[in-house]
Amino acid sequence: MFCLQASIGSTNDVVDAAADGRAKPAKPIPAGLVQRRTAIGVAVAGGIAGLALAGLLGSAVLLVAVLGYGLGLAYDVRLKRTSWSWLAYALALPLVPAFAWLGAGAGLPPRFPILAALALLAGTALAVANGLVDLEGDTATGTAGLAGALGRRRALGVIVACDAAVVVLAAVTAWSPTSQAPLPWLAVVLGAAVCAAGARLSASGVDWRRRLGWELQAVAVALVAVGWFALQRAT
Repeated sequence: MFCLQASIGSTNDVVDAAADGRAKPAKPIPAGLVQRRTAIGVAVAGGIAGLALAGLLGSAVLLVAVLGYGLGLAYDVRLKRTSWSWLAYALALPLVPAFAWLGAGAGLPPRFPILAALALLAGTALAVANGLVDLEGDTATGTAGLAGALGRRRALGVIVACDAAVVVLAAVTAWSPTSQAPLPWLAVVLGAAVCAAGARLSASGVDWRRRLGWELQAVAVALVAVGWFALQRAT
């Protein structure tokens, strides 16, 4: 996963190098900290290594890795610049726990259809929140994606609606009269609180606060996921 993410991130910087030179000159390639050919080398080597390592764990793990990697590259090369930019996040996020469970030889995660629905909602919220981080610069270079198509106000509405749906669906599907373990529920509640704080920061007019808001929402998704999984095991 580390190798594949390094490849996706490097590909993103290579594809956006020209636009970043105008809107984000501090990024590694336009700032001259990393040569373009070096970034291409990291992208190619990371992709090959990641898929090779996944293949060592079996065909199912390799298939999930190929799907996730393909979605990441599709986002970098094409989807990021369209109103379909959220789709890569929404479809890739459910693959993360599937990759881990299958890689550990445990089959698919418990209640995977529900998990996929939760991840799709969370992925959409994260995609839009990420789009708000550099909305002005991305709009100027034509890479604003769904956040740019929606506008700030409606984008925030999508974030809040998806975040709320994730928390409510997670709580409803995790509740059981036979298991009320406090620590997993604490993780879900804390995740909801962090998510609300992140969404509030996403509404800020300051770009670093919007970036922090997106990062907090990613942490919140992880907290809710940990609590939800723990409650499945306790049932």
